[in-house]
Amino acid sequence: MTRRLAKDSGCKPLIMKRKECIGPAHYRDNVLLGVKPGQWLWQREILLGNKRPWLYGFTMTLPASRCASLWDLHHIGRKPLGEKLFTTRQVYRQFFDVGEINQKHYLWQRVKRMHTDLPETLWTRCSLFSYQGKALLLYEVLLPDCPGIG
Repeated sequence: MTRRLAKDSGCKPLIMKRKECIGPAHYRDNVLLGVKPGQWLWQREILLGNKRPWLYGFTMTLPASRCASLWDLHHIGRKPLGEKLFTTRQVYRQFFDVGEINQKHYLWQRVKRMHTDLPETLWTRCSLFSYQGKALLLYEVLLPDCPGIG
């Protein structure tokens, strides 16, 4: 997605905001990741764009303390996740789903905490990756100023 945004906009996408924590996840996310409900997960939220936010990204996986092969992923800092996913061996996209979320969806509420100027509905893609044998869940939510939409 990062390469596509760069091509469509003519600008390099930058991480404008970033938040990372380890905490509980939504029940659906635990099921998709194959972990028990209530399992604490490493979570990374970003706003990607250039001058204006284009995309909200939300990533979840096991904490690095529970799985050493995830250590490098947890320390990518301000680099877009795509750069790491598609340059690392043993990374496979297991599936993805595209859909629309609205104000009642928990993911829309998460986006709202990082970027307040939102329409009533947003398009999103959910991807499940195998990252060096460990499950990684990635949501990408397209924001109104995203190049290539509209």
